[in-house]
Amino acid sequence: MEAIEDSGKSLKSVADAAEVSYEQLKKLKQNKSKSTNVEDAMAIANVFGKTLEEFMGGEEVSEGAEIALLLSKLSDQDRRTVLNFAKAQTENERPDAPKPHEAGQ
Repeated sequence: MEAIEDSGKSLKSVADAAEVSYEQLKKLKQNKSKSTNVEDAMAIANVFGKTLEEFMGGEEVSEGAEIALLLSKLSDQDRRTVLNFAKAQTENERPDAPKPHEAGQ
């Protein structure tokens, strides 16, 4: 929020330029909300011509945001590969998931 305030731009103009909810930005500014989704954060950073990391100014980016940011940099094919791998991993780690050799029984 500091970057928005320092820029002299209004919340409304930033929200409009980033095509994100003005109400969400207002809640963030008023500390009624502590976070927003990664896509919106990236859109806001883009309004200022910065990456999410640059826009955050050294603030720690959550692991989920980092994963989403990294995925967004991949080609569509690579992104699908990573997502399919992650889905397979999570299914294999669920205790109630059938083991591959049990699936046909």
